[in-house]
Amino acid sequence: MSLKERTYSILVVSSTDSFASAFIGSLPEIRYYPVLTASSVSAAKRMLKEKSFDFVILLCLMISAFVLRSTFVPPDRSPFCF
Repeated sequence: MSLKERTYSILVVSSTDSFASAFIGSLPEIRYYPVLTASSVSAAKRMLKEKSFDFVILLCLMISAFVLRSTFVPPDRSPFCF
């Protein structure tokens, strides 16, 4: 009986390269390959049409409550993405 180690493909979606690089650097390459990045949701959608991934990681920056209160948001627009 042979034990085969599985590798998982990952798509990381992040608008900031430094955060995506830090996240990717924490993954063991022997376990996760390939690890590809997309800088926007639309770029990620295009990549998903061409290739399937085991995991899709969406990295979002959190906005503090102070910034939300001090930022004007038109009444018909939500400051959050859902």
